[in-house]
Amino acid sequence: SELTKGISDIQRSGLERENEIQNLRKEAEAKAAKAEKIAAETREQFLSLSYEKKSLEQELKALKSAITDHESTIHSLHQDLARAQTEIALEKELRSKAEEKENDERSERIALSAQIVAVTQDHAQSEAKLREAMEIMERDLCQKHREATEEAQEVASELESALDKITVLESQHKSLREALSEQTTVVLATKEEEIGRLKGEVKVLK
Repeated sequence: SELTKGISDIQRSGLERENEIQNLRKEAEAKAAKAEKIAAETREQFLSLSYEKKSLEQELKALKSAITDHESTIHSLHQDLARAQTEIALEKELRSKAEEKENDERSERIALSAQIVAVTQDHAQSEAKLREAMEIMERDLCQKHREATEEAQEVASELESALDKITVLESQHKSLREALSEQTTVVLATKEEEIGRLKGEVKVLK
């Protein structure tokens, strides 16, 4: 029984050691894989840094070339600046003369403008007087037209009244003529009757 227990303990102890060994092996393999991965990443970083270094060297070379070109450009710009300053001085002189000429022309324009304003004012006054005269004439014409219209209306009214009187007189004349014609007919008939009677008396006397 004790022997069996001892064997069992030895087996369990061996199994535990084997498990521990396997765990250590797995841990060691994991560390080795991690180390390999780190080494691979380090190699990649080294290659990348090497490529970046080469690229930076090329950029540095290009930058030095550009600096040389810029220095040449700066020198050229200095020369251009000197020429520009000379041209500016000449331009200032020309501008001063142009401004003097412009001031003279401005004075002439101001004088001409004052003359135009005076002529315009005179023209405006003449136009105002002419407009006033035309308004007075127009009022007179309107007044005369009203008076002529009123006079024409009065004449038309008088003419209408005269026409009415003529119509009345013609009517009266016609009535008188008709009455006269009737009286003449009656008188003639009476006279003929009297003549007949007198002829009869004459025959009797014969």
